Amino acid sequence: MVDSLKIEDGNENIIKRYITPMNNLTLLKSSQISDFINSSSMKFFERFNIATDFLNQNPEEWYKNVNYQKVVNDAAERGVKLITDFNDKITKDEEQKQFLMQTVYDYRHKYPDAKRSTLSEHI
Repeated sequence: MVDSLKIEDGNENIIKRYITPMNNLTLLKSSQISDFINSSSMKFFERFNIATDFLNQNPEEWYKNVNYQKVVNDAAERGVKLITDFNDKITKDEEQKQFLMQTVYDYRHKYPDAKRSTLSEHI
C-alpha cells in the first residue's frame, strides 16, 4: 500500500467515487486496498495535517510511533466525547439510562449483526 502512495499516476482527473458495473462486482471483491491507493491519497494526510513518517515503518512497529499514537488517541478521545455528550441527551434519569443500556445489551446479543437472516430468526 505504501508503494502505491509513491506511484505518480499523472492523471489529474482522478475519480472521487468508485462506481463499478454489476458484472464487475467479482473483480471488486477480489481487489486489495492497495488497488485504490495512489499518490493523490497522500492529500488525505496533508489535509488533516497528519505526519506520514510512520508509513515508512513496518506496520507492526506503528504503535511505537508518536504520530501514529496521536491519530489513534485523537479518534478515541472524540469517541469518548461523543458518547459523553450523547449520554445526557436521551434521559437524565439514572434508572432509565440503566434500562436503556440493558435493552441495548440484550439486543446486541440477540441480533449480533444486521444480516437479514439474523433478524428474521427471531420473528
